[in-house]
Amino acid sequence: MKFFKILSLIFLTAFIFSCSKKTNEVAATTKSTAPVAESRDSASDDGERRGRRGEGRRGNPEERAKREAEMYAQLNLSEAQQTKVKEINEKYRTKMRTARENSDGDRDAIRANMMKMRDEQHAELKNIMTAEQFEKFKKIQEAQRGKRGGRRGGGRGN
Repeated sequence: MKFFKILSLIFLTAFIFSCSKKTNEVAATTKSTAPVAESRDSASDDGERRGRRGEGRRGNPEERAKREAEMYAQLNLSEAQQTKVKEINEKYRTKMRTARENSDGDRDAIRANMMKMRDEQHAELKNIMTAEQFEKFKKIQEAQRGKRGGRRGGGRGN
């Protein structure tokens, strides 16, 4: 009888130990992933991620508006053309941001999608601008791309 009590005690101890080990593993997993999720949320909340990814390259909205105003002046766009160009640019800026946020990390697919959207955007801009204005727009775009040092994978020749 003593033997069964000791054996039962050993099994009970082993069972409790295994349960507490699993609980600790779950707790450790939860603790280790929580800061990652929290850091992602806080990084996007305070604009830190945006600063690393987008703002360094494209600038903040005030700088972008300044660059766009300079471009409109260089292209000699009318007020009506400026309004339409702004609408088109904002539409595609939103579409591209959404595409980046919803991407699964497949860089080639993202790049192909962005190039397709950029081509669509340029087609819409071409319908608003005169032929001279659009040619000048393409030259300005190339000059800006050259200033930035180009993109990985080279230029597209648009």
